[in-house]
Amino acid sequence: FRFAVPVYGCGFYQDCPAFRIGLETLGPKRMQRWLDLWDPSAYLPYAEMPMMWVTGTNDGAYPLDALRSSYRSIAGELTLCIRIEMPHGHGGLGENPDEIRVFADSFLQDGPPLARITKQDLDDNRLRVEFKAGQPVVRAELIYTRALGFWQDRKWNRSPAELNSETGCAEAQVPAETTVCYMNLIDDRDCVVSSQHLVL
Repeated sequence: FRFAVPVYGCGFYQDCPAFRIGLETLGPKRMQRWLDLWDPSAYLPYAEMPMMWVTGTNDGAYPLDALRSSYRSIAGELTLCIRIEMPHGHGGLGENPDEIRVFADSFLQDGPPLARITKQDLDDNRLRVEFKAGQPVVRAELIYTRALGFWQDRKWNRSPAELNSETGCAEAQVPAETTVCYMNLIDDRDCVVSSQHLVL
């Protein structure tokens, strides 16, 4: 495969409350057998193709911690697109994000690629990302929550980040009492690329 684009879904079903309930009905031994044989986490380490993961902060089926475990398992290049409260559904809701087409076209049509985050640092409560971009990045946003508990119930906020397109970096001060944060870069096509979320 030239590339892959998981939308919403991930592995590590034992960390997805919506699915763990069903797995637990199998009993411990059969549940572990299912996880070993059929959970995507058993196969993701062999995925060497570039992958873009598209989801929302509050997805009801696949929480961000299971998503992070999944995308950190792959062997290939990683791109993330995490929008605040992206709706979950088949058809247009999951298929229409422009990032999917742009990512595919960059491999199949020699289209300009999405921005690529090359480095991420949190120092003295200041989040900084470095990136390379084929299309101009026109703004950057710090995405953060002060909430705890179920990922699906958390309220997320955005605030403008300082963007320097010439040097390829964006940074923002993380507000007090933030529990989780990440950075979104938005290019002139309104396509979003996200950094990995940090649990503080």
